[in-house]
Amino acid sequence: MTSAKKRQLLEQLLDKGMVMIVLDARRSDVDVPKHLRHDGHLRLNLSYRFGTKLEVSESLVTSSLSFSGTNYECHLPWSSIYLIVSHVSGQPYLFTQDVPADLLARASENLTSEAENTPQPAKPEPEPPLKPTKHPHLRLVK
Repeated sequence: MTSAKKRQLLEQLLDKGMVMIVLDARRSDVDVPKHLRHDGHLRLNLSYRFGTKLEVSESLVTSSLSFSGTNYECHLPWSSIYLIVSHVSGQPYLFTQDVPADLLARASENLTSEAENTPQPAKPEPEPPLKPTKHPHLRLVK
């Protein structure tokens, strides 16, 4: 998805309410508080209702967010954002082309490992055929 389409989606979701974005804060073009810059899966909530600066431009999202009671102006390029989740609908939007390669590799390893360690279900034994029963109280109604 292009930045323009991602921007349009975020603006539509923000018009409805709070949105969580997930981004790779390790990138050099991302500006977040120093203690969060190592996080490849940083989750931030955005809302017009916070009453703080929130700008959605062609190249990035700029938002003044509170971290432990201290405001920090974050600069979040579109290419760093790989998941957007609406708090209103719960609908997630994943942008696979922007997911960090190490997270994809780890997810792939976990899936492979889980598949190898998952016991396969035993084949069910066939059920014996049903025996006809007599229902003396049943009558054919025409």
